[in-house]
Amino acid sequence: MTPYFELSKKIILDQYKYLEPYVDKISYSSKTNPLITPILEENTNSQFSIHFKNELKHIKDKSRVIFL
Repeated sequence: MTPYFELSKKIILDQYKYLEPYVDKISYSSKTNPLITPILEENTNSQFSIHFKNELKHIKDKSRVIFL
């Protein structure tokens, strides 16, 4: 059985905008939910934290990647 997540682009971007005034940079862990990565990549200046090389496949702009 595959887990089901209902994602709202508006809520994702609202949460991102909520955090912006409080931090210097925002880095999203692509491992947490790879479906959110393209939304953030297209609509924000977020960076992306990865833990394994195979997670790079979810990110087009590799200059925004932080390898942990």
